[in-house]
Amino acid sequence: MTDSNEKTNSNHALHAWRWFDLHSRQRMQNFNFFVVLFAAACSALATSYSADFVEGIVGSAVALMTLSLVFKLLDMRTSFLIKLSEEALKVYERNEFSSELDNAMQLVHLSDANPSGPTYRTSFNIIFSFAACIGFLAILSQILEAQDGI
Repeated sequence: MTDSNEKTNSNHALHAWRWFDLHSRQRMQNFNFFVVLFAAACSALATSYSADFVEGIVGSAVALMTLSLVFKLLDMRTSFLIKLSEEALKVYERNEFSSELDNAMQLVHLSDANPSGPTYRTSFNIIFSFAACIGFLAILSQILEAQDGI
């Protein structure tokens, strides 16, 4: 490989890595922000329940379901952007580490070929679904309580 090609490959890899780094950090920041808002909405829900404040219960429940949907959509977008950089890094790995001895350096390929345990996507989806279920159950409880009062 010529020095020019090596420099170009290195620049491509650096660009892909920076893209990956940016969007993976953004994904974690989004999730952290979701956790803060989830805690606030759950606190509002609990306070509303203890005060028997129906509008607060319904508002908090709707907020929980909306937060779940919005952050799920954001997570899907950032996950897609991360996958783009992973594909670019795979190309770099394939070109840079093509010999039999270098196969162990193809980290993105190896991580895709041998997944172990739940992924971030699976874990986040469970938490988003849990938050949405809390909101749904809170609204359902208010509907059932209103029917009992009729």
